[in-house]
Amino acid sequence: MRVGIVGAGQLGSYLCHAARRLGLQTTVLASTPQQPACQVADQVVLGAIADGEPTCGIANPVVAMGELAQRVDVITFERENVSVNALDMLHGLELTGLVKVAPSVEVLSLLQNKFEQKSWLQAQGFPVGKFVECRLPDDTAALQAQAQACFAELGRPFVLKTKTGGYDGLGVRKVDSAEQMADFAGHDCIAEALIPLQKELAVLVVRHPAGECITYPVFEMDFDSRGNVLRRVVCPAGISEVQAQRARLLSKELISRLGGVGVFAVEMFTTGDDLLINEISPRVHNVGHLTLEAFHSSQFEQHMAAAAGLPLRVIHQLKPAVMENLLCEESLANAELERQVHTLNDDVHVHWYGKRGHRPLRKMGHLTALGDNPRQAGARAVRGVQRLRDDHTRFSMSA
Repeated sequence: MRVGIVGAGQLGSYLCHAARRLGLQTTVLASTPQQPACQVADQVVLGAIADGEPTCGIANPVVAMGELAQRVDVITFERENVSVNALDMLHGLELTGLVKVAPSVEVLSLLQNKFEQKSWLQAQGFPVGKFVECRLPDDTAALQAQAQACFAELGRPFVLKTKTGGYDGLGVRKVDSAEQMADFAGHDCIAEALIPLQKELAVLVVRHPAGECITYPVFEMDFDSRGNVLRRVVCPAGISEVQAQRARLLSKELISRLGGVGVFAVEMFTTGDDLLINEISPRVHNVGHLTLEAFHSSQFEQHMAAAAGLPLRVIHQLKPAVMENLLCEESLANAELERQVHTLNDDVHVHWYGKRGHRPLRKMGHLTALGDNPRQAGARAVRGVQRLRDDHTRFSMSA
């Protein structure tokens, strides 16, 4: 079977490797040939995915998506920031049966818009925090009035997010004054009440086209406060078995009711004994990178199996694990230039994505450490990251 992947970043690269193990052929839609997945896919279509996206290939996303659809049997996504017009075209092909789409265009279109997603969750009776829709005006006085309205409705501070396009902390901001909203002026946004949370959790749900739905154990997430970027993931999460079971059942019910196909990341907050849904990602997710070493089958293999209609794999955790994202910093400045995977020892595995170009807090790679328990895995992860910094420092001094 021929599978098309929209997007060619590190997630697409891992999906291509998983597809090869399953005997599937892959074609990626990439904006440039330097992207990681282009090096491992069987075929590449060069073209824009989002409107106005720079590319050395097909500039029109509708045409680029059409070219991809002609080459494959099923299309899936490594990113949700996709041109609305391209999705509309793809939906037409989906309805006529010319190509399968997993998840469906209907599901992706709903989830790529954070306000529409949160509204659907609320309408379906799933637990969510308070939120309001807002389009931020360019006029300073009007912006001040909008801020005051949000403070009155949600409290102070609140969290502001662009409806679409945000990732890795971009398009998200904690707001305590109208001035902090100015960078979002002219954008359609969703404003959310700040949740007095205890923990941030994620559940990876895998759903087959026939309806079978399984989950990985609950992941616990820790974010870098400088940019709301995921820094550390622990699995299993440090919560009670009762709360973990509730989180998994809630996530399965959500994705089943949505009718999704493939892997979905359901992010949520704990507030006392309660759980509140934060958001859903309709794709494999950074939180699940540790499944590459810590589980018998990774999130990438599960996603490609579901998209192709193959049997889902058994989910079995080999060892407790901690993943550290390797964020862009001076001490690791040159380590990310070559895409590679290597081990520091049998229980510590390092992945570099081969990204070029520095941006503060950009994810350049990740490190996964295994242990007999989460505490031991965490200690190994900390030592592993420090060793990478020390090794790079020695290399820089000798160069």
